[in-house]
Order: sequence, then structure tokens, then C-alpha cells
Amino acid sequence: MIEVQLTFAEILHAQAEAAWRAGGHTDLNRLRPGDRIEIRRGDRELAGWAAMRHPVDGIWQVQLDRTPATARLPVDPYHVGPWRPYMVLLATDVWRCVGHDSTWRLGPEPAAVCAWMREQADTLPYDRWHEIFHAAMAAWPIGVDPAWRRAVEDTFTALAIERIPIAEWLRNDRKARRTGATIWEVPRAIQRRITREIWPLPGPARWPAILALRWTRAEHFNDPDVLEPEGRRAFNRHACTIYAGYLRWAVEHADSPRQLVELLDSWGSNPAPEEGVE
Repeated sequence: MIEVQLTFAEILHAQAEAAWRAGGHTDLNRLRPGDRIEIRRGDRELAGWAAMRHPVDGIWQVQLDRTPATARLPVDPYHVGPWRPYMVLLATDVWRCVGHDSTWRLGPEPAAVCAWMREQADTLPYDRWHEIFHAAMAAWPIGVDPAWRRAVEDTFTALAIERIPIAEWLRNDRKARRTGATIWEVPRAIQRRITREIWPLPGPARWPAILALRWTRAEHFNDPDVLEPEGRRAFNRHACTIYAGYLRWAVEHADSPRQLVELLDSWGSNPAPEEGVE
């Protein structure tokens, strides 16, 4: 059996820590939103409010009070908003709950965040608007009402529609992807169907027609001997881009067949879903 010897300083530190914890409760199961939390993390002392549990792992997310101590916390580079940052209450943290703040409310309101987005868009070029989007999303803890996050997405899409010409967006997107004027994502046979069959359709009718298109991996590479491990392909109906709403609008408002094909090339493709499965 190994005997652990504590130094006098370590004993005093443990006693001081226990006395500090005794000044409040440290039972996670007793926490509720609005409880005032104090945390000792390394050489920092932080304070804030229990906001909500993470929807997946159940860890409490704490809305930090703005103090000199929290100002020294490393933060996500996208988190440039005027609201309080959040942190998770780690199992290794020394913490205590010192009471409940009945005046605390989860915020800010979506309307305030969306107004801030518009103010920032007035001063930043749109190739930096991703910073605005991510900062706005960081205004709330993970698990907040999805409608609040949708308000941010809708505001971002509205700003893009109002202020970014389609041709300019495509030019900068191609520059960022280093694709020049080459359309590489869409097989030529599909390009012809887009320009001849889908382009003449009224704007709103283009979208379902585009989602119905299918092609094989062999068609994509113009080589019948290429194997098809991914099966058939289709345009990405669930684009993981903050410009998804803008791109869908642009597809309906493209001003030439070529522009429509370019937009879909930018959108990209995925393995096609099974028939009847979204």
C-alpha cells in the first residue's frame, strides 16, 4: 500500500478549498436556471448564472458575468458580440452555488441580436459576414429555442439577398475555391438539362426540378469504367453553408442559364437519397 504524504501547504490549500465550497452548495442536481455560480479555475475566479444543460451530455452551461476576470478568458475568435460569453461547468472545476437570482433571464432577445447583425453588416465587407453570423449564434447556450437561431439564419439570408449581387458572390466564391471559370461539379449532360429544361421554368418551379436530377459517378468523371462506390448523385438539398438560403433564392433569380449552372456548381452534390427518403 502506497502512503501519500501531504505537505503542510497542501493541507492548508485543501482546507481552504473545502471551506470555500461550504459557502454554497455543489450539487449539480439541485441547480436551476438563474442560480448564481462562482467558479475557481486555475488562478481565475469567475462568476455567472446557470443557464441551461447541454442537450446531449447534460453539462451545465454558465452565462458569465462581465468582470475583469472573465475578460481574461480565452474566447472563440468568432465571439465578438456584445453579449456575455458562455462556458461549461467542468467536472474538474471547483465551484459553488451561492443563491438564486430571480431577475436573471436568458437573453438577449432574438430581435436585439438581429439588429446587431444589421449594424455590423453596415461596417464590414460581406466576405467577413461569417464573423457576424457565428458571433450571433454564440449569443445563447447550445440547446436554446431553435426559433432563436432560425432568426439569425433568416436575418443573414435577408442581408445577403439585399446587399450581395449574384454575379459578385459567384466571382468571389470561385476565387476562394480557386476554380476559375471551370465548372467541375456537374456532368455536361446535367448542365445541358439545366440550361435547356430547367432554366426556362418560372423561378419557384426550378427548385423541385433541380432536386429531382440524378447522375452517376461515371457520368461525373466522363468515364464509363469508373466504379460507383457512392452510387447515384444529386444536388445537395441540405447544404451545410451559412449561405444556403441565399443560394436557393439566387437559383430562383439567376439572370442567365450559365449563372444558374454556376450557382449549382457552387452548391455541390451528395450521394442521392433513396427514393422516398429525405
